[in-house]
Formats: sequence, structure tokens, C-alpha cells
Amino acid sequence: MKMMFARLSLATCLMAGGSQFALAQSAVGGGWGTPVAPPKAAAPAPVAAPAPVAAPAPVAAPAPVAPVSLEASEKAYSDAWDAAPLSARHVMFVPEPAPMFGGYTARANNVFKTGEKLVTYAEPIGFGYKPNGDSVDFGMAVDFVIKSADGKILGGQENFSTISKTSHVRNRELMLTLSLTVDGIEPGNYVLEYKLRDSNGQKSTTLSQPFVIAN
Repeated sequence: MKMMFARLSLATCLMAGGSQFALAQSAVGGGWGTPVAPPKAAAPAPVAAPAPVAAPAPVAAPAPVAPVSLEASEKAYSDAWDAAPLSARHVMFVPEPAPMFGGYTARANNVFKTGEKLVTYAEPIGFGYKPNGDSVDFGMAVDFVIKSADGKILGGQENFSTISKTSHVRNRELMLTLSLTVDGIEPGNYVLEYKLRDSNGQKSTTLSQPFVIAN
């Protein structure tokens, strides 16, 4: 009972001097009954302003294109043609002669029956020209041979065909249609070779076409 009373007396004293004690405690920074201010929230960090975007560099205007000189282009092409070797493009078997330069239709295959005609289409390039008054002459001679699959020559003919043209201009759209009928050979694999010889120079080229004679 004595201890309880002492505790009660202490509580009474604290309550009796509440205001003065609270002020005293407030002066030293806290104590019983001293109101405590809530902690202040930290101020948000300042947001950096976005970096300025650089303006795009100006696009330079394209340089003016000089007009094309057709005469200069034609001369350059003629010079390249004269310097090129004799050759041919679009060499193929066709079912029938082409009606015009570039108007070819390729044959579906290179298999022929005995006695069937072999028709070849080709476009020679790089052939020469010979002055003839106010015109030019151009053309070529054609030889042929037929070889077996192992390269043995079975037959042929020189000057099988001759092409001769005269024109006021240097025509380049020259097409060849060469027709040949092969009789008396056994079914098998063969090679047809045409040799083109330029009429106005030493240029020449060989066109090689494998073919098959079926049973």
C-alpha cells in the first residue's frame, strides 16, 4: 500500500504542476506532455529541364545535272563497239525464224528427231564497218562443224552462210538465222558449232550449241 501511494502521489504532483513543468520541459526541447511537430517531408529534388534539341542541319540542294549529249554518248558507244571482240548474245535454238531483231522465241528444248531442222538465232556484236562512199559495208561469213559428245568432228562446211549489208548508218541490230538439217547420224548427244568471221577485220567467234538426236 505504501508503494502504491507513492506512485499515486507522484502522479498527482506531476498533474498538479503540469503547466509549469511542461513549459520547463519545452524550454529544453521536449519532455512529458510536450507537443512534437511531425517530421517535415523532404522537398522533391528539382527536375532538370530537358536539353534543347539541336535544329537539323540544312540539306544541301542537289547539284544541277548537266544535259546529256547524245552525240557524245553515241561516239563513246561506237568507240567501245570497235574495241570489243566479236561475240554474240541471245544465242539459242528457236522453233522458227524470228520476224525481226529481238523478236525471237526460244525453243522449249534442244532435243530433235532425225531429219528435223535445227534453227539457230543469234545477235552478233562487235563486228566492223568498211567505208563505201557515203555508206558503210558490214557482214560476216559463217562456218559450221558438228561434233560428237567426246569432241570428234563428224562433219562441217566452211562459208556455210555469208551475210553482207550496206547502210548509210552503222547498224548494230544485226540478227542471224541459221538453219541446218542433220541426217544420217545415230541418236545421241552432239554439239553444233558455228564460227563467225568478220568481213572487215580479223575478228572471229564461235557459237557452241549442244543438242540431242532422239530415237
